[in-house]
Amino acid sequence: MLHNVRVIRSDKTPIFNVAMPPWGSYTHTFHEPGFYNVTCDIHLTMRATMYVASTPYVGTSDEQGRFTFEHVVPGTYKVSGFADAMPVETIANVNSARVEVRLR
Repeated sequence: MLHNVRVIRSDKTPIFNVAMPPWGSYTHTFHEPGFYNVTCDIHLTMRATMYVASTPYVGTSDEQGRFTFEHVVPGTYKVSGFADAMPVETIANVNSARVEVRLR
């Protein structure tokens, strides 16, 4: 069955929109970090949100929503993630061995 893959950056900038035949493939390299919305115009329930990172500090939270990054150099960082299926961002100041960050 034919699909299309439409990707739009969170600032509404279109990235690509390609038709996909059955068992087809398409390769794209993202050059800008951020949130991207992926949809199929043919099948409205096919959708995803993805995050492209330009950092080695990437992870997945556990069942309680906790995550850990190790060996982070002290400094100020933008922390991006999802809370209740919505993209969220906050600033974290890393100035000790343990810093708590809440995304809400």
